[in-house]
This record gives sequence, C-alpha cells and structure tokens, in this order.
Amino acid sequence: MKAEIQKIIEQVESMNYPKEHEMDIIYHLKSVLLKIDLMSKKSSVLDIAAIFCYVNEVEVDEFDKKTRKREVVDTRKMLIHYLRGERDSTLARYINKDRTTVIHYRKAVKDLLATDPDFKRRYEIGLAMLQV
Repeated sequence: MKAEIQKIIEQVESMNYPKEHEMDIIYHLKSVLLKIDLMSKKSSVLDIAAIFCYVNEVEVDEFDKKTRKREVVDTRKMLIHYLRGERDSTLARYINKDRTTVIHYRKAVKDLLATDPDFKRRYEIGLAMLQV
C-alpha cells in the first residue's frame, strides 16, 4: 500500500496542478504514509509485548493497565529494554506511562539483568522467542 501511495505522489508531482493544490494533495498523501508507518510500528510493538507477556504469564490486555503487579511491571521493563533505540516519549505511549517512567525502567533493567537471575532468564527466553 505504501508503494502505491508513493506512486500517486510521484504522479501528482508530474501533473500540471496549480502549485497550492499539488502541495495539499502531497501533504495529505504523506500524512497517510506516516499514519501507516505508525500503525505498523505500533502493531509490531504489541506483537513483541505479547511475547514478553507470555514469558511473564501476564494477560496481554493487562500490559498497559495501571497496576504495580511485579509480573506486569517486569514485562514493561523487558519491552523497554528490548526497544532501547526508540525515543522515551514514544515508548511511554506504548506502555501508557510517562517518559520519566521509561527512564526509570531503563535504569532498573540494567540492575535487574545484573542481579536477578530469574529476570535475566525470562528476558533471554523472550529474546529467543523473538529470534524465531
């Protein structure tokens, strides 16, 4: 679908539309492309979260709810650590928290991986499942 929209953008640019109409059309099509990217990224993040939920024996619908259950919090921390290349604000939206929570989770995961063998084992199982 992205390829088709890109072709339409190229066609619009090659036609002789008045410049203001051309810019409106291209702006709209590019915003559609951006929404497609965001939706596909969000769904892939939810797929990754589902794997970590499985490893921690957490229901997927509990993942972004307001709770302090250890299993749920550990699941969020694992996801944050796995997606460490993303921006804090983006990750915060995925887990329904604010960016300061993401920063805290980043620090906590480093300590947990170094000191908690059970957490490390569950994280490594999740990584192995993601590699399949």
